[in-house]
Amino acid sequence: MRLGMKRAWSDGTVAIDFSALELVERLASIVPPPGKNQVLYHGVLAARSAWRSQVVPGRRELSTSEVAARAAMISASRARNSSSDSCRP
Repeated sequence: MRLGMKRAWSDGTVAIDFSALELVERLASIVPPPGKNQVLYHGVLAARSAWRSQVVPGRRELSTSEVAARAAMISASRARNSSSDSCRP
């Protein structure tokens, strides 16, 4: 597989040839691990900032119907995930 570049490199290279395995290795190396945060906040928005509570709005109380709806969504999601886990070797 040939990967063409927008501009030539300083040594004149305009494309790189990869085998299928090499391309998959390169792509797999840039995929983040599951559960890893992609957005990191700093300053007053950081998780442990002393001023965060003054900047970020507080949590609102959920009504009983909202709590029930969220619980139903979570249990359905867990049921889907547990059934897909059983298919893995």
